[in-house]
Amino acid sequence: EHLKKGLAKLGKSHVQYGVKAEYYPVVKQAMIETIDEVLGKNKRLKTLEAWNAALDFVIDTMKTSASAHE
Repeated sequence: EHLKKGLAKLGKSHVQYGVKAEYYPVVKQAMIETIDEVLGKNKRLKTLEAWNAALDFVIDTMKTSASAHE
């Protein structure tokens, strides 16, 4: 619950910064590519899947609170 509250607050503040819903997939893709690059030869499919799921949770929580704030 603490994480969800923090992400909700972050989502609301992003609305004030002018962040639009269509920006989130672009940022997510950049983050996944960066994680992939940093992991290099140590990357595993399960690790990338876990990062993908974690970022989906973050984005979904932020977008939900942002849309409620609009």
